[in-house]
Amino acid sequence: MITRINPPELGTPPGYSQIVEVTAGRIIFIAGQTALDRDGNVVGRNDFAI
Repeated sequence: MITRINPPELGTPPGYSQIVEVTAGRIIFIAGQTALDRDGNVVGRNDFAI
């Protein structure tokens, strides 16, 4: 069984789910997040550290 979850505090993304739970055992896939300011602009662009 596959359950797609979009918690309201994370917003509803277009075209994908924030979380997908696959119950065959228990595997959870978590989508990447993008930080936006209150005007919808990306915060921290090109600020990825490894």
